[in-house]
Amino acid sequence: MASRIIGWILIVLGVLAFLATLWSFARGIPGVPIYTGHAPISSSDLQAVADILDAIARILENFARLSLSVQWALLGLASIGVGSYLISKRPF
Repeated sequence: MASRIIGWILIVLGVLAFLATLWSFARGIPGVPIYTGHAPISSSDLQAVADILDAIARILENFARLSLSVQWALLGLASIGVGSYLISKRPF
């Protein structure tokens, strides 16, 4: 029952985010990237962690380069997808 409630909440939030994206796109508000980079990790023991964090940073950097409308659209679609999964599979 809890997964069904959370699923519907996520779907509603996703639809609202997608509608906000359409409204934002109609108004023509451009997005501004805010990621400025990261400091290098010098410890050889943490190289695997540094590689994973570097990959995550690249993904977030590319996401930050998208316009605000596209970011909200992707977040809305992800929310709708997770909500639909929770409703259909009922994991908890």
